[in-house]
Parts: sequence; C-alpha cells; structure tokens
Amino acid sequence: MPAAGGYDVSVNYKTNANAAASVVTAVKAAGGKAMAVQGDMGIEADIDRVFAESAQKLGTITHFVHQLGDYW
Repeated sequence: MPAAGGYDVSVNYKTNANAAASVVTAVKAAGGKAMAVQGDMGIEADIDRVFAESAQKLGTITHFVHQLGDYW
C-alpha cells in the first residue's frame, strides 16, 4: 500500500467512482492523504487537469503508477 510507504495518493478513474473512493478510504486508513480525480486518460485535457488537481492538492508529483485494465 503506497500510504504505508509514506506516499500521498491521487487515484484517477474514468467511470468507477465507487472503486476509486474505496482506494482513497484505504489510503486514509493507512495514515496517508488521498484523493480521487475523474478523467479519461485518452483525452489530453483530462490528463492535464488530473495532474494539475493532484499537484495542487497533494504537492509535487514524485512518482507515477499507470495501471491499465479493469482491476478496480
């Protein structure tokens, strides 16, 4: 779990807000800061917005994990 390693987490989701919220809840329960941001990573404007919102609320982005697929 990233929060256990001291990382704050921004969870991007396209359509499954409930799954993203469960990840946010788990990160917060582990003592980290977390947020969920809706956006389609196939749309450049959404990518820019997701990164900007994440950085604004959580600070400089130092790590990035790209999870492709329907694992949530």
